[in-house]
Amino acid sequence: MRLIEIYRPVVALLVAFTLVSPAAWASDSSDKARRPPPKPDPRSRAIPELVCTGERAVTVKNEELGTQTEEAPLRLRLRGNLLYLGETAVNERFFGLINRSDRRRWVSGSGTLILDEALEKGVWIRLTLDSTRISSVYCEPFGKPSIKK
Repeated sequence: MRLIEIYRPVVALLVAFTLVSPAAWASDSSDKARRPPPKPDPRSRAIPELVCTGERAVTVKNEELGTQTEEAPLRLRLRGNLLYLGETAVNERFFGLINRSDRRRWVSGSGTLILDEALEKGVWIRLTLDSTRISSVYCEPFGKPSIKK
């Protein structure tokens, strides 16, 4: 009998807490529902939504290791897990699925994109049987107005 009298206030507090808490949770969630969610930082995503552009490329012939530098406009667009490739936005085409290889490296087919910590500068490397093509690229979050660097 004495144990019931001792634990009665504890039981009353637990019951009161369970009755009051759902209302508090509901008001908290409705406040969150009214605020728009913040835009995610591209660096926090497994595959960030980016547009990368480049102007020049170096081609290395695999057998003789001869190099050739040339003007080669390039535009890469990462959207979800899809990669689009072209010279400009008008002529870009679907290249393939892109997968995150490690923290700052993404791979699609025979191409690899490697970026710096800020996801602003990097290289696009594309391998074929007879050559390796390396392009320097500058990247911006998708949808941001383009600024020439």
